Amino acid sequence: MNLRTRLFSISMTIAAVMTAVMIADRVQTQRSALIDKVQSRSADLADLASEAAVYALRSGRTGRLAELLSPFGEMRQVVYIKVLDKEGRPVHRAGAIGVDIDAREIDFSASDVEDGVYDLTRRLIKDDEDWGTLRLGVSTESVSASVAQALRRGLLIGLSFLALLAALLWRISALGGRDMALLVKAAGGINSRTLPPLPAADGESEVGRLSTAFSALHSDLRDERARRKELEDNRKDFFAMAVHDLKQPLTVLKAVNEMILESVQAGGDGGKRDLGRISELSVESIERLNDMVEDLLNISRLDSPDIPLDKRRIELPAFLRECDRDFAAAAERAGRKWVFSDESGGGAWIYGDEKLLKRLVGNLVMNAVQYTPEGAKIHLGARRGGGGRIEIYVRDEGKGIPEELREAIFEKYRTFSDNNRNVGLGLAFCKMAAERHSGEIKVSSEPGRGTEIAVALPSSGREENES
Repeated sequence: MNLRTRLFSISMTIAAVMTAVMIADRVQTQRSALIDKVQSRSADLADLASEAAVYALRSGRTGRLAELLSPFGEMRQVVYIKVLDKEGRPVHRAGAIGVDIDAREIDFSASDVEDGVYDLTRRLIKDDEDWGTLRLGVSTESVSASVAQALRRGLLIGLSFLALLAALLWRISALGGRDMALLVKAAGGINSRTLPPLPAADGESEVGRLSTAFSALHSDLRDERARRKELEDNRKDFFAMAVHDLKQPLTVLKAVNEMILESVQAGGDGGKRDLGRISELSVESIERLNDMVEDLLNISRLDSPDIPLDKRRIELPAFLRECDRDFAAAAERAGRKWVFSDESGGGAWIYGDEKLLKRLVGNLVMNAVQYTPEGAKIHLGARRGGGGRIEIYVRDEGKGIPEELREAIFEKYRTFSDNNRNVGLGLAFCKMAAERHSGEIKVSSEPGRGTEIAVALPSSGREENES
């Protein structure tokens, strides 16, 4: 049974039950009203007949009872009438053919009648003197007929209502079922490339909201597919660059080893003089390989939130002095002028993984070295920022970064120079490391005048637990 048929069956069952209850209630109400009416009329008839019977008994003219009570016997609703004197002897009786008057029993109420005759009795008392008893039988057939007629009328109206309701519900369910069928078909055929036709419906209706949800799902799938494709393309580019960049230092190391071998074989002072330059090339190649491997390991570490960082309180001035000592020589060896200044005012502390933060600063310095011309300045410093933060910055005098690229430089596997040395992971690592320390990275740049990249980190004034 499909959803449309199930909903239709449930709705019709509920409607049928409610209709039956309403008909039964109305019939019962009408029956009660008719019973009350019969009971009231029977009481009035009994009172009138009692007056006539008392008059005849007091005057001793019992023979006139038939004359006095004959009008009651002619009434259609009166089944029988019987009068007893005070000794209980019958003095008058009249009734319909086939009615055993003497076998009748008194009914407590007209609602208790089972055989269609309401039997009631009256004591014949006048001036505190008992003259006998009057028994009267009143027909309740009119009640049964009226109740049956009301039931037939109720059933006719109820069935007509149910038929009309069934037609209306089936039409509504047909329209809703058609839209639902389209939605089911769309749900089965939706993917990142295609979106099957959806029913046109009011956006506030259930079908309209489902259509909107399916459209949003299709849009999300399409965006996810595009994101996955971009990620896959970036990974392919990364592996191509990684193979290329790994091959370069390995080639240099191979050449260095060959040069060492030739120098040893040649002997003499010339071979010894070449060993210094050969050693420099070897060290540079090894450092380059080491930097690439560290970038890969650090990115993998920061990508997993389950791997905890070794966070602790770090004295900012001491940390900056270590960075100055470690990176100044590399910048100057590359032919750049090194400038260091601590504008934080002293006494500042930060909270984090010291090794990762030092690697972050080192990546910023190496990035500045790469894009700063020989002889230009590279400035490492720190200052107090807004919101109680400490900003560690690296400023260069390079060509600057176009505004449209200032977000893209922090994406993984993205490079903007043919001689890039870190396969597009250095600045991506910087951003991830800053975020894992509840910080942020900011870029300010002027084309042709240089770039400043600042890392804003929360300052730490007391011992903190790793979050």
